[in-house]
Amino acid sequence: AEAGAAAAAASGSRAGGSGGGWSLSDRSPYEAMWERLDCGLQENATQIFRRRKRLVLRALVALHSDFWADAPRELYAESFVANGPLGTTRGVPDYDGAADVLGRAWLPGAAISCTATTQPADDVACVYWSLRFTLAALPWRPSVCWTGMSRFELDQASAAILRQEDFWDSVHLRRGAYRRRPIDPIAAAADVALQLAPSWPWKRRTPSEAGLPFEVLRRARGYEVRRYPPFCTASTAYELHPAGLAVLARYASGRNVASAPINCTLP
Repeated sequence: AEAGAAAAAASGSRAGGSGGGWSLSDRSPYEAMWERLDCGLQENATQIFRRRKRLVLRALVALHSDFWADAPRELYAESFVANGPLGTTRGVPDYDGAADVLGRAWLPGAAISCTATTQPADDVACVYWSLRFTLAALPWRPSVCWTGMSRFELDQASAAILRQEDFWDSVHLRRGAYRRRPIDPIAAAADVALQLAPSWPWKRRTPSEAGLPFEVLRRARGYEVRRYPPFCTASTAYELHPAGLAVLARYASGRNVASAPINCTLP
């Protein structure tokens, strides 16, 4: 609920997602929250750090829910460094500028969502994200999706963000681990071309893709991890559990109106 409130505050302070700066008054919502943490707290340094870290994590979730949001500078250290798809940037202004170039030149109309967060160490926070955009210029309106993880290193005293490392699953994820490597432009172009293709033989659509909506959580070479909504295909009343399962099994095996078997391993 707190992460959702932070996301709402972040998106609400921006005029139409146009890519400009945040419409902040004398201080941002994050600055006000930060002050409330510091005022009147009789806690040790470790407790204050952990509270600030939770605040930073909520803010990062909000930022990864709006692709066009500028990063609030009070969350970052003066020496902040980011390594991303456009190289290394130093300082929040340069980082925001690189993100705007990426969005306007390469990803028009892009949308991003936060799919998960982890905290592998006291001074490290990881945000997993899904980035997608629809190419409306093509008649079949194909969608392109990338997923990845951003790793944030925090100052052990103030919890300010010192460093950000962006990893793209299709490039850096190998055998369950992220490894820093340069982006292969040929492989990247081939990946985009396959996603843009309308109906090539090797791009068959599964029944799930043709019907149920889903969110792509992970997309790496050769596989996808998806989140599907709850969905009921068939139901039956029963008194004994085995009897109910038997009825559903017969239905799935082809004893239905369409006389077609149902693959129970597909969402």
